[in-house]
Amino acid sequence: MLRYSIPTALAITIIVLLTGSVAAQSSRAMSFQGRLTDDSGAPLSDTVSLTFRLYDTETEGTAVWTQVHPEVGVTNGLFHVMLSEFTDAASVFDGTSKWLSIQVESDPEISPRSQIGTVAYAYRSTMSDTATYALASPTGTAGGWTDDATTVRLASAGDSIGIGVTDPSEQVEMSGNLRVGGKIIAGGTLNDCSGDLGFIGGGDSCIITGDATYSTVSGGRRNVINADYSMIGGGWENDIGLWGANEPAGNGIASGINNSVQYCDSGAFIGGGQENMVQGDWAIVGGGRKNRSEGDYCTVAGGFDNRVTFTDNFSTIGGGDSSYVSATCATIGGGHRNNISGDYGTVGGGELNLAQRSHATVAGGRSNNVIGTFGFIGGGDDNAIHGEGHWSAIAGGLDNFAYGPYAFVGGGYSNYVGTGEYTTIAGGYENQSYGSYSTVPGGAYNHADGNYSFAAGSYARADHNHSFVWSDGYNLSTFETTGSYQFLIRAHNGVGINGNTPMGALDITQDPDQVCLHFSNGSRDITWMPTHALQFGQWNDTTWTERMRISSDGYVGIGVTNPTYRLDCSGSIRCVSVNETSDGRYKHSVSQIDNALETVESMRGVTFEWNDEIEAKPGRQVGVIAQEVEEVLPEVVSTDAEGIKSVDYSKLTAVLIEAVKELKAENEDLRDRVNKLESEM
Repeated sequence: MLRYSIPTALAITIIVLLTGSVAAQSSRAMSFQGRLTDDSGAPLSDTVSLTFRLYDTETEGTAVWTQVHPEVGVTNGLFHVMLSEFTDAASVFDGTSKWLSIQVESDPEISPRSQIGTVAYAYRSTMSDTATYALASPTGTAGGWTDDATTVRLASAGDSIGIGVTDPSEQVEMSGNLRVGGKIIAGGTLNDCSGDLGFIGGGDSCIITGDATYSTVSGGRRNVINADYSMIGGGWENDIGLWGANEPAGNGIASGINNSVQYCDSGAFIGGGQENMVQGDWAIVGGGRKNRSEGDYCTVAGGFDNRVTFTDNFSTIGGGDSSYVSATCATIGGGHRNNISGDYGTVGGGELNLAQRSHATVAGGRSNNVIGTFGFIGGGDDNAIHGEGHWSAIAGGLDNFAYGPYAFVGGGYSNYVGTGEYTTIAGGYENQSYGSYSTVPGGAYNHADGNYSFAAGSYARADHNHSFVWSDGYNLSTFETTGSYQFLIRAHNGVGINGNTPMGALDITQDPDQVCLHFSNGSRDITWMPTHALQFGQWNDTTWTERMRISSDGYVGIGVTNPTYRLDCSGSIRCVSVNETSDGRYKHSVSQIDNALETVESMRGVTFEWNDEIEAKPGRQVGVIAQEVEEVLPEVVSTDAEGIKSVDYSKLTAVLIEAVKELKAENEDLRDRVNKLESEM
């Protein structure tokens, strides 16, 4: 079994709602609220069918009017319905008392019935009888109700009104919900609410104009709303919709002084501050002073005198002062007097920075300017990217300039990238690069003007394509290329490789067991290892054949990998002449060769052919056997570390000279003897 109760406020609610009816013959409606519980008294939350009936009698009798509401929502026990279709109100409400019965679902009618009484007489009147019925109600001890023909009021300030409360502790105390169909001024002074269903909570001289409906001014002073569905929370002399031809709606100002929402349709908001203005739909000014958000969906978070123009949408200024955006989807984070005129541009902060083309970015710094699309300047002062410098970047520094596309300047001062593409100047002072794909890593007064060129140090000029120049800037004179594909180094005190004390123009220091120097042209190689040799050889596919070496101890080997002589050759030597040092001033212990002829007679001259392991002229050869010569003349025979013996043929000349002289002496002696014998005959 469901239980039903009518709160104490019901009678007053019905009075208020019925007194608005004026035409006796028109269709009428009556608002009805109630409370529904279960058998235990717990509030019900459900959807139920309710049947309402009017009777002439308190019990029994026949209903003069019936209406069924099949689906009535009940929440926490409370429900609300509109009783309507009083098409013959004069016959139903004839001035006699009526009783209202309620039936829930198929249960019996709830007992007892509720008496409506004389309130229904309003249906028969062309004028409100509210005052009459109010005066007919019980009066308080302080004086009760008073009707002065235009106003019904409590006669004494000491009286109180209780709605659903038997002993109100305030002048008006209500238990339950309150619905007001009309405009409200809750408090304050000199407030004026002319707009339908408007609300002014308090304050001084606040206005909701007759053109504004469903709008609210919570408080403050001299705040004005001339727009539907709008709100001003407080502050002083804020206004919405007071100027402009559009009819704004759904806008808000939280607080502040002299803030204004104008020339927009809806969704604009000002959080606070002073003298801020929003003119774009769904635009925001968070606070600050003299900020303007004119484009749709634009935001100025705060700061001073920042502006997003009315022609551009979706842009943002975070703060700072005197910054300006006249582009779509652009952002200024803060700073002073920054400006964006290119769509999708960004200025993070700093001062006097400009992003003038689409997708341009200035992260910070001062007086930086990006004109090239997708250009980027990280910071610094007075840097610029030209209008042709698309996708170029300057990281920082002072007075740097990038003209060509895809260029990069890392920093430094007064560096210039010209018309070349993909060019880099990492830093330094007054460096320049006009060549495409060219690089200046730093330094001063360097030029990389050839394509694919590189200039480093100071006063280096790579003026030709595919050139490399490093200059020490000696005597402040330029060091430049004379043609393409050059690699030039100028170091006045020498170039050191693996060493820092060069003793000449090129000084190489290397670990003993590693190659120190290697030259190759694809088929001919020169290699130098400090503990081994300077090697000359030849590559045949993947096979290396050594042809000559100069060992670390100064021996030269030709066809010999381990020379033991100053010149050690495996093979034939051809020359016009060979001069051997034989100055007597460099000799001592000199003695003449004796028995030279005998020595010569002990040696034999032979013909022979070399074995395959010896690289020599093929065919029959003429010479001596070193081992045989060593037995009689060891001075002309040498033996190397591997036991290979060799003969110094030139030294045999001295033996042969003395042998010839001995033969001459013998010949002269024989000739004298022959002459003597001939004379004796």
